[in-house]
Amino acid sequence: MRVYLLILFLLTTAIATSAEPVLEQIWEKEYEELEIVDAKFSVDGDFVFAAFRKTIKKLSVENGEILSVFDNSIIEEEYKHGDLKISKSGKYLVTTTGGGTAILWDTEQEKAIKYIKNNARSADITIDEKQLIIATHNDVSKIVIYDLEKDEEVMSIQTTEYNDLIKLSNDGILLAVSGTRKDDIDPNKKICFLSILNYHDLSFVKKVFEEEKSNGLRKLEFSANDGYIISVLRSSYDARIFRKGDYEMVYKSNINKFCMNLIFLNDDNHFMVLYGDPNGNTELELRNFSDYIKSFDIVPSVADVKKINGRTYLYYRSGYYNRKSYLFDVDLLNTVAEESENPFNVQYGNKQILINFNEIDNAEYKIEIFNISGTLVFSHNDSVPEFSKRLDLPLGAFICKITIGDKTYSQKFIAGGK
Repeated sequence: MRVYLLILFLLTTAIATSAEPVLEQIWEKEYEELEIVDAKFSVDGDFVFAAFRKTIKKLSVENGEILSVFDNSIIEEEYKHGDLKISKSGKYLVTTTGGGTAILWDTEQEKAIKYIKNNARSADITIDEKQLIIATHNDVSKIVIYDLEKDEEVMSIQTTEYNDLIKLSNDGILLAVSGTRKDDIDPNKKICFLSILNYHDLSFVKKVFEEEKSNGLRKLEFSANDGYIISVLRSSYDARIFRKGDYEMVYKSNINKFCMNLIFLNDDNHFMVLYGDPNGNTELELRNFSDYIKSFDIVPSVADVKKINGRTYLYYRSGYYNRKSYLFDVDLLNTVAEESENPFNVQYGNKQILINFNEIDNAEYKIEIFNISGTLVFSHNDSVPEFSKRLDLPLGAFICKITIGDKTYSQKFIAGGK
């Protein structure tokens, strides 16, 4: 007889009995401050760096708690900042403000360390972390290479376009640039564009597209393995995916829906498309390039995706009208084991963990419990068919690993949750 758990679990060593994907909520968290403008996972997956309008706050991946608030004392303006990007090693963050400033943050010192007032619209950090690439716009639009050691511009090109967003490819070779320009025939019309440059000399590679749109892009990204370029337009609310190399469009979102965001999972094949409408209704659509897979009802906006210990996690940021943030686990296979394949099951509630063993009598076993960052939080050896212990775990997801003889089994469980 199948034992129905109080929580949804994943047995990593089992044979899948269902291929229906699951989006499992790990935690939700409400913050006093109104809006997270943008957010990124840390490189190691232990934290989320969230841009809370005027500063950066470091959040725990395990439960969403605010662990620290970055020192923003060098910032002189009151504009909120966004367009958050993280460097290759995770040492630096960069944001830009509505006032035209690029701000460099040190994640180790937890403070803003550079305040660059040069009419910045968007910025990114080079692979060697020695330079910023900044898109500026004032009377003259430029793409600027800013040397962080020299504290000055060392290269720039002037553009005729209004540069809005830039993004460096993950291998540090190509630079995607988007924005708007005036129509050659009718200067009252704006043409939206997406172009590709070589980063090292800022030479032109390819105009991916240009068409009449009023407000440019709301998102510009490379997929995790640099196979694709993602763009989401502001005015028409549609998302497009272009294949890097020939720059052909390989996906366009539903033209009858308002697309707010598109984010790739870590495999460069599955991606999620967030639709919304003026009434606040939202739908998160899971797809691959050939098929629609499933839709989920999700309120906030997808901010970032991260693979941690073999699992894919989505962080959803709070917005202007919703102060709640969420962490979700994306289980594409929804792997649920039959009882005969799983020698134990885990229940957790009221700060008590209970492990029942199926058809195992007095076998010696080792219990290890890890948080989603891979840190061992509990270990115990025993040899009875049931284990129960008071264990005060914080809100979040955990992996229970049990070794019996030469076999090891794993099961995910949630402490707290919805």
